[in-house]
Amino acid sequence: MGCDIHLYVERKTEKQNEDGEDIWEHIPSARYYESREHQAEVNAGYEKRGEKPPYDLSKANDLPCFDPGRNYDLFGMLANVRNGRGFAGCDTGDGFEPVLGRKEPTRGIPRNASDFVKARVYDWDSDGHSHSHLTVAELLAYDLDRTTKSRGVVDAREYIQFKEHGHPDSWAGGIGGSGVLILSNEEMDKYVAAGCPKDGSQRFTQVEWSTSYRDEARRFFNKILPALAQLGPHENVRIVFFFDN
Repeated sequence: MGCDIHLYVERKTEKQNEDGEDIWEHIPSARYYESREHQAEVNAGYEKRGEKPPYDLSKANDLPCFDPGRNYDLFGMLANVRNGRGFAGCDTGDGFEPVLGRKEPTRGIPRNASDFVKARVYDWDSDGHSHSHLTVAELLAYDLDRTTKSRGVVDAREYIQFKEHGHPDSWAGGIGGSGVLILSNEEMDKYVAAGCPKDGSQRFTQVEWSTSYRDEARRFFNKILPALAQLGPHENVRIVFFFDN
């Protein structure tokens, strides 16, 4: 079962409530799959294949999009969610040190969250988990130059890519089924050297490669975070989020 993030942006106002707490306002934004950017990317894929694009961009959502979409590596960084583990617990690597650390990686929904965010949390009830919030200042201070080990299962074509470039272009956390053979790297080397003969079986092997934190969450840290940083003083802008699966 897949896991998705529900991420909202809030900014501190100059007002306080009757308890003396700062009042935070919700900044409207589009879900990733509703955004003009995503719809344009999908359309471009159809056009490249000579097919009719499915989206009418004149009707696309023009709100800014702060939602990163489904990125399990980013989820690990934000809240230790799916951190080095995929569906059914399959091994996807060593994982990432969360912004708040592995011991207590989440801090819940803030007491003074906006009514909009509180309503979304209420709507999802127990189906939402790993609730937390982080300021832009905390995100900007996060060390993205660190590296970690990623692991994935690849076929012969991607194994060749891995051997030539040090990483595959695509991979799976795990695979099984009729006709599937899981080989050691040494066995896959021999299969590739033999010209990948076809005998009705599909061969896969697990590979491991080094990757940087930034590379695995590039869209969020290189595009979304700079946009968030423009919304106000970095301590006064935060993301509030939770997950569902």
